[in-house]
Amino acid sequence: MSLPKDKLEKLVERWETIQAELNQGVGQTVYAKLTKEFADLGPIVTAIRAHTAMETERSDLEVMLADPAADAEMASMARDELEALKPRLEASEQALKVL
Repeated sequence: MSLPKDKLEKLVERWETIQAELNQGVGQTVYAKLTKEFADLGPIVTAIRAHTAMETERSDLEVMLADPAADAEMASMARDELEALKPRLEASEQALKVL
């Protein structure tokens, strides 16, 4: 399973753009429209960022496991963390597909 990273990045970029526009000050009509869109995108952006952090963690753990210089205890901890991370990552991916 793979999520369309470019689509997720565009959602985050849109959220950041709206945030910047709101900080600059806009008219009342535009403000109402932007605040609604900003609020709608907020939970999605939070989920995307959490998922991205988990992907980074998985990548870091895989690098640690592949390192021949890593001691056995560190490799064991990395393996355990990676196994614990897999179901959370899958759940996060499923949640993003629903959002």
